[in-house]
Amino acid sequence: LLRCPATGGEATPVTNGGSNLDGTGARGLPLFPVFLRDGQRLLYFRVSRVDPSGNGLYVADLRLPPDQQSQTRILETGFSARYVVTDNGDEHILFVRNRGVWSVGFNSDRLTVEGEPVQLAASVQTFRDGAAFDASGGVFVYHSGNPDYQLVWRNRAGNELATIGEPGSFVGVALSPDATRIALTRENTLNRADQDLWIVDAGRNTTTRFTSDALPESSPAWSADGTSVVDAAGHDDADVVAKPVNGGAPRVLLKGGERGRMAVNPLLGTFSASRDGRWIAFNMDTRSSRRSDI
Repeated sequence: LLRCPATGGEATPVTNGGSNLDGTGARGLPLFPVFLRDGQRLLYFRVSRVDPSGNGLYVADLRLPPDQQSQTRILETGFSARYVVTDNGDEHILFVRNRGVWSVGFNSDRLTVEGEPVQLAASVQTFRDGAAFDASGGVFVYHSGNPDYQLVWRNRAGNELATIGEPGSFVGVALSPDATRIALTRENTLNRADQDLWIVDAGRNTTTRFTSDALPESSPAWSADGTSVVDAAGHDDADVVAKPVNGGAPRVLLKGGERGRMAVNPLLGTFSASRDGRWIAFNMDTRSSRRSDI
């Protein structure tokens, strides 16, 4: 976190580094700072991709140097939060838990939460590490989260023939070449920004988790022989990974972060394997020209 005079001038650090831009450092990436009512301290969210155990809200003091900032977590959460002072002077922290928005009392003098959390909304939309809600005084506004989706078979006339698997928060679907299995990108239900791949056996109507690491996987595609799933693993500079569906170590086909001006965008990426199993076509962002090429 940096600060600079409102009139302009040099930016100086408020907190120490210790994190890469993708949040892979041990301390994590500091995000979404908001002033407490004394105007000298900041409540902010810290996130680590590789070790989410320390994710949550922390406080930084503008009167202290970076190496003396507190490392005590105020509240565990996986997304951005809000600090609110009501009209009668009560302090609250609004945060995300189990896909909903909760409010808990807060004492900024002792830097402690007080009382039990109260749920304000059952579902809120999140994107990466941010959550779509805000509050001021006694007013709370939010964008509800996306509903779960159900996969179905339909005939060419559009009539529903059968459901496939269980409902879930799917954001990517890929049918295997023999149409017996489906690879899904599914947002997990943990209290942090992450998504994993799942495999649905269409014949048995069962769903099995395929990946479970801390990095998000997206844009699944099947190899031509149906033995592997190719996906983008990571955030802004994602690896292109091929993982066997029947066990075995995944192979990194293209390493993220080592291509200079080129990057696989996991939010927009698509993959398609050639029938002979030799080639994969995909799109990659060209940062210098702000475009996407194949």
